[in-house]
Amino acid sequence: MNIHLGRVLEAIRLTHMPLPPPHRVRLDAKTPTAYADLKTRTVTLNPKSRSLEWDYRHEIEHLNKWPRRLKQFFIHYYKALKLLSNPSDRKLFKRLRNTVANLVYDAFIDTELCHRYPEVRRQVKDYLATVTNPHILDEARALAVKGKRAFWLHEDSPEYSFVHVFHWVKRNMPLVSQFKPDFTQELSEEDVAEAIVDLIDMGEDEEDVVREAEEFLGKRIKRRLILEALVRSRFNFAIKATFDFKVAAEASREVYSTWRLGEPIDELEVYETVRSYGVVIPGHNTLKIETVKAVKGKPRRTLGGCNLALVVDSSGSMREFECWKHARDATLMLLGFAKRYSYPVLLTTFGDGMYYSSRGWRTDHFKLALEFVEGYYPESSYTNVVPSLQEVLRYAKADMTVYVISDMCIDDVADSTKAFRVLAGYKPKIVLFLINPEREQVEHICGAVRRAGVTTVKGYWVNPKEAHKLTEHVIQEINL
Repeated sequence: MNIHLGRVLEAIRLTHMPLPPPHRVRLDAKTPTAYADLKTRTVTLNPKSRSLEWDYRHEIEHLNKWPRRLKQFFIHYYKALKLLSNPSDRKLFKRLRNTVANLVYDAFIDTELCHRYPEVRRQVKDYLATVTNPHILDEARALAVKGKRAFWLHEDSPEYSFVHVFHWVKRNMPLVSQFKPDFTQELSEEDVAEAIVDLIDMGEDEEDVVREAEEFLGKRIKRRLILEALVRSRFNFAIKATFDFKVAAEASREVYSTWRLGEPIDELEVYETVRSYGVVIPGHNTLKIETVKAVKGKPRRTLGGCNLALVVDSSGSMREFECWKHARDATLMLLGFAKRYSYPVLLTTFGDGMYYSSRGWRTDHFKLALEFVEGYYPESSYTNVVPSLQEVLRYAKADMTVYVISDMCIDDVADSTKAFRVLAGYKPKIVLFLINPEREQVEHICGAVRRAGVTTVKGYWVNPKEAHKLTEHVIQEINL
């Protein structure tokens, strides 16, 4: 690479907002179209191109957003597929998915580049002057040069853009061979597994999503990969919702604040920004971590850390309103919270009796979470919490925190009171997340635990019809 060209490319890179992630540039005078390999993070450019700035910035945007990961592509693809009801259209769309995606993503990218960078706008205008038969992408570019946007570009819902472009391609099949992909992306089971989790969270049918994912990949997807993606998703949620305490001359904590242009680039939390908002707008939604003073007193329960015991209801009554799914997610978030601070965890689930036990305090949080999700399915007719409470007593430590997640349809109430009475001797903090139609039930249960001798008791009430709010209460609790 000659010195002048190197300086030009470096200037483009440094003036691109947001700054591109780490990558390398490869120059090839024989390549007809610039492209980005998302696996190796390599951008290939033709050094003789008359539109080098446009080429480079375009590929940077593939690295930054469109589609930064196969996960995003599959989500767009799946949602678009659902909008097509005709079987023959669905079949053709599956065959043309890469062509459609390239046209859509390129239209989004070139529109934004024309609006942002005058030199790109000039280069696109020069290119359009050479076009005799403009296609749908060229039409979008022509609007972008004028500061406008094609009506079919829906940034919040790209699936509608996919469908519009698909119907255009369907009407213009002889032109398909003209559209060469300018980004390449290998199929990744891990990425698709993460997409499956996100789509299910959006309310999509799990069986249908998995079926389409396997057809997309051309092979069966391992269930464990989906479970691992689920755990990562909930762990990341917990990490995002919490902050660090530092023990020094004075306690402090880390919080997210806004990163602004001109501040050190290494402070920019690109991944968290994209994960949170899906788009990076410098100075508006860009995130950084900032250290601020903590409130007076001890952070968390003690400066030395905390032992968390989780007692989770896995009885059949949790099936109502799918409360078990929200209880599962709340448990995973608590495990992610514990992992964040390296807190030891004791985990047990109950139904007819004790279904699962971590068999002591564990710090291999991810492995523990996988064991939990692989076996957490409500299936019993009765609910006996005492065996799980006895398991907590077996490994009990002074000043531990005990989280109980249950709908409190308990059959062994009298015996559980006795277990709490013994537990009181360890001076625990007990937090009850109660899923029950009656709000009064929370105070009733908390009162019973206090009468058993436990002095630090807190209860959160969740209406079964709004069981999704359980995770909101978990976030509220772990951020105290």
